[in-house]
Amino acid sequence: TTVDYFVVRDWPLSAGRQFSSKEESSADKVVLIGHTVAQELFQGGNPIGAEVRILNAPFQVIGVLAAKGQSGAGTNQDDVVFVPISTAKRRLFGGGDDGDRQSVAYILAKIVSEEKVGPAVAQIQALLRQHHRLGSDRDSDFIVINPAEAMALRNATTTTFAWLLASIASVSLLVGGISIMNIMLVSVTERTREVGIRLAMGARRKDIRTQFLMEAITLCLLGGLIGLVLGAGIAIAAGRLAGWPIFIGLNAPVLAI
Repeated sequence: TTVDYFVVRDWPLSAGRQFSSKEESSADKVVLIGHTVAQELFQGGNPIGAEVRILNAPFQVIGVLAAKGQSGAGTNQDDVVFVPISTAKRRLFGGGDDGDRQSVAYILAKIVSEEKVGPAVAQIQALLRQHHRLGSDRDSDFIVINPAEAMALRNATTTTFAWLLASIASVSLLVGGISIMNIMLVSVTERTREVGIRLAMGARRKDIRTQFLMEAITLCLLGGLIGLVLGAGIAIAAGRLAGWPIFIGLNAPVLAI
């Protein structure tokens, strides 16, 4: 890659320095390594100035990138090394044809402001079509991806799934409420003698209603707590088996109760 890559990605160094313009133009065998690579190869020692081998070619470590952690896709962004793109073309990909040496996997661009994303995308497309010598009657042989659009699509998908899960939970709560209502109705029917005795002893309709209401509330709370414990336990167990991080927020349990 080039030095501009780290500017676009806001990726500073934790030690050492970046590629120099002379090193880029002369295809020097220098390398920047990620935090994970530095830990694995040098076990906490100072890698600056050390030598590593890439495809049996010796490269000098001139810098260590700051830790970035996992990407949105779950990959380790720190398990990586970077060499100048000129070095890769001349010294690592020298066995391929000229087309292979001149091609790149992707290009990153950083826009100065959100309002200029649209015009910038149009300019990039026009410039690439010009360089690829594509006429107006030919489709583009490249793809320009706008991260903001991808993020909006991801948010829309997440919102859809959230509403779907909320609908399923609502139906479950409704069915559970109807079941409890039927059980309490049967309970009242079966306890007609008890209700009659209490009324005969001076109990008011309000007292009877309060008794059954408290019983229903107690059943609901106990059932909800048991369900929450089971649900959280299953989620935590599944997370440990699959190696996924599990976060249980307060909104869903409170709303369910």
